[in-house]
Amino acid sequence: MVNEFKQDNKDWEGGDSTNFYTYLLLDPKVINEIPYWNDNTTSHNNKWNTFVRSIFYVGKGQGSRPYDHLQEAKDLLKTYDEVRKTNKKMGKKIQRIWQIWSEGSGVMIFKAFESIKSVEACTREAVIIETLGKQCLCNEKNGTNYGKKVPELNKYEKSRFGKYLLLQAMRKFLNKYEEIQVFPRHLQ
Repeated sequence: MVNEFKQDNKDWEGGDSTNFYTYLLLDPKVINEIPYWNDNTTSHNNKWNTFVRSIFYVGKGQGSRPYDHLQEAKDLLKTYDEVRKTNKKMGKKIQRIWQIWSEGSGVMIFKAFESIKSVEACTREAVIIETLGKQCLCNEKNGTNYGKKVPELNKYEKSRFGKYLLLQAMRKFLNKYEEIQVFPRHLQ
């Protein structure tokens, strides 16, 4: 897949720019134990399960894209009473962000795969969403697989690829762990 996306193709969404990334929104209440686990006392499976359970949204972004979700949640929070009165249905993502904030935590943004083309970021996003399943995430859409190789994978191969991507993301998270929680007060 990576080799396919390294080829120049200005016709793809986002062109040849490598300013894109695939990001994860994490629930700090779930993820907060991982950095303190001793490798000798905690199984790899426990770390894996905790990391995967902490992910509640997968996205493709450029610039400050993940903060847009949080800003939207903050803006809607200001009008919460109006939203309730009109019985407007809030998306699962906004509800989850509100829940995290109401419990005294901030949302964690983790850029799992950086400096890649838009189509590669979209494909990684789509594969991870399919692997985790929308029932475990707040994503409303499945995402889009670009190129020729990934769309040709059968369900088992795509699942293995998704698990590989998640394992790479977990390793990066454990190696670069820096807990930065974003609260409404951090937003404009």
